[in-house]
Amino acid sequence: MNENPANHDADADAPEAFTHADTLEMELDVAALADEPLLRRLTHTVHLAEDEGARADVVAGRRIPELTRRTARRMALEGHMFVAGDRAPPSRRVAFGESIEFQWYERRLERSPAELVVLATTPRFVYAHKPPGLHTHRLQPNQPLALADLVVQRFPECRAASSDPREGGAIHRLDGETSGVVAFARSRSSWERARAGFEAQRVGKLYLGLCRARRSPPWPPETPRGWGYSLTPGALVHERLLDEASAETRAALDPRGELTSLRGEAPFVGEGLELRVPLGQGSRRGEVAIRPDGRPSRSLLRPLVITRPSSTGDSRVLLAIELVTGQRHQARAHLAWLGLPLEGDAVYADAGDSERLHLHALAIDLSAIFKAEREVLAPVPEGFYAPLRDG
Repeated sequence: MNENPANHDADADAPEAFTHADTLEMELDVAALADEPLLRRLTHTVHLAEDEGARADVVAGRRIPELTRRTARRMALEGHMFVAGDRAPPSRRVAFGESIEFQWYERRLERSPAELVVLATTPRFVYAHKPPGLHTHRLQPNQPLALADLVVQRFPECRAASSDPREGGAIHRLDGETSGVVAFARSRSSWERARAGFEAQRVGKLYLGLCRARRSPPWPPETPRGWGYSLTPGALVHERLLDEASAETRAALDPRGELTSLRGEAPFVGEGLELRVPLGQGSRRGEVAIRPDGRPSRSLLRPLVITRPSSTGDSRVLLAIELVTGQRHQARAHLAWLGLPLEGDAVYADAGDSERLHLHALAIDLSAIFKAEREVLAPVPEGFYAPLRDG
């Protein structure tokens, strides 16, 4: 999901080595933020002999639950860390009894943060809708409010569910530009079991992706020549959801009737494909790439709508995407490799005229891990299907 929030040092201490009293709680007051900036602090006093003489960013990463060493170093370089009352670089060595404090002002909000839309609640989970442009959770405390902060304000038990309080119990993460359903655990045991379920590929995750194609016909795609991949026809892509959809499912898939007006009552247009392509670090920071030494990555794709080529020769393809594995940017990298980049993807293709990334997490299903859970759907946001009309 994101970097391990525990601690990156091999000599990290057991949880009982610090007490939560060493850290000031961050009580987030959205209404107050709209009026004036608020000074926030995270503090720790060096009280263990093994920390004496260590780097301040290392000690902060070990002892302050909201921080990792990487985050502590970054915030120190930005001027937010003070040791014994003085602003200090990350390499500052600390003495026994000295305080390490991080200070920052919450950014004044020009507008209220997005309203929390709760899709469903169960004794174990809160399922929330993430709009495009809002991050799932903050990667460092002084970043703008995220979806996890809004969830914790209404469901405070979620904050203690994940090992990193900033995650607010989120069991997975969507890219900032991606919309859709995110599940937040309400207890540590639920969070741990759900995370293990993700690792074991037992979580059902269905996305919608609107792609641009520069050839016709765009399906089935011509597979690039290369190594370490397979493209197998006939894969089942959430057949029950798409072909035997309930009224609730169809309402989420097409809340405004746009898709029905485009494709009528005809069946979906193509068979599914299974794509196995390894993904690893790309040439640029924050980017992944197809590479033989990458991690195994498996996606199932099925076209729902294919438009005719426009005057520019482009077609649009609406895909159902089931991510069996959950690598970073998996759908975006796989589709770009196939020559079907997502509309609005400025990282792996030319974003074109789109103002947003057209990737939506339509459904999540945890019932294979928790029998009492049911599939939860997030309605497709307004404007998502607009490029189909334009194409």
